[in-house]
Amino acid sequence: MTRTGDAPRARFRVRVSPKSRADGIGEPLADGTIRLRVRAAAEDGRANEAVILLLAEALGLPRGAVRIVGGHASREKWIEAEGITSGEAARRLGSRRGERGTDGT
Repeated sequence: MTRTGDAPRARFRVRVSPKSRADGIGEPLADGTIRLRVRAAAEDGRANEAVILLLAEALGLPRGAVRIVGGHASREKWIEAEGITSGEAARRLGSRRGERGTDGT
């Protein structure tokens, strides 16, 4: 992906619960960390891919604009989203809290 110096970029932390009943975005923790639930297991990068897809959909961004920049093997991860400001990312994620994934579960 080509980066431009003036494109907005949001960076935020998430805490992931893999092997959940449904994909979804939960209430933020006291420190601002966003809680995510994904159905995928934390094996072979499946949960990480599910996190990226969930966030890309919730933020209205292409999959390639969202990436994990820290914590690949941890439940707590740093996310970077290109093409959106931190404030707009927080607004969009806040409006999606409690929603389930596109698979209807």
